[in-house]
Amino acid sequence: MTVSINTIYCEDCVATLARMPNDFLDLTLTSPPYDDMLHYHGYPFDFPAIARGLYRVTRPGCVVVWIVGDRTIGGN
Repeated sequence: MTVSINTIYCEDCVATLARMPNDFLDLTLTSPPYDDMLHYHGYPFDFPAIARGLYRVTRPGCVVVWIVGDRTIGGN
């Protein structure tokens, strides 16, 4: 099974990335969980696998925006 454009997949992103062909994406915007949240709602955060997958599926000259360090603590 491959992936379709304009479709939302509710699954582990590593599985979705594995089905994408090389040079498939023009832009990725992500804000993953951080240090004390390595298991986010039951999903593991496998940084190396995600980074490898994004590198493979991102077209040359295109962009991965990885938001780092933003978090809400005590409602702020």
